[in-house]
Amino acid sequence: MIIIIDLESFTFSHEEFNAGTIYQIAVAHPDKDIVYYAEREQIKYVTKLIKVKNVKNICFQKLSLLSKIREEKGIGEGRRWKERQEHREGLLE
Repeated sequence: MIIIIDLESFTFSHEEFNAGTIYQIAVAHPDKDIVYYAEREQIKYVTKLIKVKNVKNICFQKLSLLSKIREEKGIGEGRRWKERQEHREGLLE
């Protein structure tokens, strides 16, 4: 089993990097299960990008504490966040 934990989910958009890294690890180790822990929004977009690549040996797990901090601190508001969300939505088209 390979465990990947993403603790940096707030300051910049890096879903493409994460999806590419997870894909490379999955290809290099097809016999191992991969567990990816991240904040729920990060998982939402990385999951969609991974599905495009048809990778099957990955389990996504939400880091509840990161999601809670984002909500409590109001992270996800303002111009920069909106720009990031627009970028993310563009990844799914």
